[in-house]
Amino acid sequence: MIKGWIRKMNRLASLLAISALITACGGGGGGSDSGGGFVPPPPEAPPEGATISVSLTNINGQKITEINPVQQGVFRVSVSDPDGQPLAEKVVSAAATLGQLIPANGTALTDEQGVAVLYVAVGSEDGAGTLTATASFNDVDSDGSISFSISMNVPAATRKLGRIDSSGQFVEGEIGIAPTGQISEGGTAVLSLAVVDENLDLVATPEVVTLSSNCLLGGRATVDPASPVSLIANASINYTASTCKGDDVLIATLQSSGAEAVGTVRISPIIGDSIAFDDVKTSATVVAIRGTSSASGLAESANIFFTVTDSAAAPIQGTRVNFSLIQSISDAALACDGLSFCDYASAEDESSGRSTRYTARSDADGSVSTSVLAGSAAGPIQVLAYIDTNDNGQRDADEPSSVSQALFVSTGVADQNSISLSAKLVNPYGSNAAAYQGGTLCSELGYANANFLTGGLEADGLCTEVSVKLADKFNHPVPDGTVATFVSEYGRILSSCATVNGDCSVAWNSQNPRASATVTQYTAPITINENLNSSTPSRYNCPSHRADHGPCPDDIADPTVNPPGAPRGGRSTVTVFVTGEE
Repeated sequence: MIKGWIRKMNRLASLLAISALITACGGGGGGSDSGGGFVPPPPEAPPEGATISVSLTNINGQKITEINPVQQGVFRVSVSDPDGQPLAEKVVSAAATLGQLIPANGTALTDEQGVAVLYVAVGSEDGAGTLTATASFNDVDSDGSISFSISMNVPAATRKLGRIDSSGQFVEGEIGIAPTGQISEGGTAVLSLAVVDENLDLVATPEVVTLSSNCLLGGRATVDPASPVSLIANASINYTASTCKGDDVLIATLQSSGAEAVGTVRISPIIGDSIAFDDVKTSATVVAIRGTSSASGLAESANIFFTVTDSAAAPIQGTRVNFSLIQSISDAALACDGLSFCDYASAEDESSGRSTRYTARSDADGSVSTSVLAGSAAGPIQVLAYIDTNDNGQRDADEPSSVSQALFVSTGVADQNSISLSAKLVNPYGSNAAAYQGGTLCSELGYANANFLTGGLEADGLCTEVSVKLADKFNHPVPDGTVATFVSEYGRILSSCATVNGDCSVAWNSQNPRASATVTQYTAPITINENLNSSTPSRYNCPSHRADHGPCPDDIADPTVNPPGAPRGGRSTVTVFVTGEE
């Protein structure tokens, strides 16, 4: 048995000798003095985690070691990478061995500076504890911790919040506000707060009060010092209404006990010093009689605008303006629906929102408007607007006012007996360019340079400006853009034009067809007397024209009146048509 063991040891020694020989030969490297053998690589360095530092401060950023019912702790956790760069948007998990964390789940996200903030409040018992924060980076969890104590010795539950009145008495649940009336927009009020103990004595320890309101939350008002406010016993706080209006309800909350106090700051809008009609924004100067808009294309209402300004001509927002009609005709009205200020002449007017008055407040540009509704008769309408400075809904003698320009109510449809047609030259000729005065329109079309020694009967391109004037049955100018259409018996005429202030013009040019100079019997002007002359064919047949002379629009191109080759002298009858003509 001993011999067998010796044989095994010999074989092992031989193997070790061979292994040493191979190592010494350097794996066949042949004479290298570099060591030649296999050298394993160094092991990889383990990944590094984040660096975490923690601190405990009060709400004002001062370091503390104790929290109590009147002093919460602010647990700040700073997280950075191994190079010291802040790590943003990292989840930090915190735990406390005593007290309670806010938020309760103990998690927070780091900001751009790598800082996460949590709060720690007292629990149900005194003692000392540890706050620990953990964050993960490169799959490595890192942590930081800090020790603190908790004391329940402050009787926070009995602390009350309110104000001290003029007699020195504590009024619980109220915020003191001075002045007691309204402040103007942009003005400042002073808020006063006091904290007392169970004996109604002012406390001697630091307290923290949070202020909130709709205007504060919306950035339309500010407080100085800013909320939360640190105070001992009592404090005065400046409240400034930058753009806040109306009633702003303030709620003050005592951080230690949760006690609350309430107060209301009343803010009056800045009242404008003047009001003026705004003709630029006003939508129309002519509206159609009620029920006729389909015939004229005009609206039956118009928006009338005014602008409210202060003494420096700056626009004022929120000023109340009341409207009524003056120089009103028939049943014209102002649009007003759903307001207690509306005033209706009948149940029918109420159902259609047609009131005798209206009220509105100016916008940020100082602009305020009302909508005028046309009645059933034609005529002018004007709107009175006044600033209701005392907001009583009535016009007082000293309240600024203004009147709009007249708004005309009309049919807007051209009337047959209110149409006039004329020509700049009734006998166009072209002796030379200087003498030729066919009108501005002819010049714009390039016809003023014509240089002919004859008239339009022989020469092409002679021009005259033909104008039409249109009015409705009340002899008011038709609305701008009313289209007049032209036709001509001879020559060439532009087809139409659109009116401006009731007028528009087109150009007529000489060219074929033109009157024949060979038929002398047709060259004389057509008159009604011609029908009585048996030697001249009767060419006057004009049912629509009963004057004692022509021309007559009924017989244009009528072969029975003007047979081919025998047109009517050297005249061209121009006829104008207007859509919707009465």
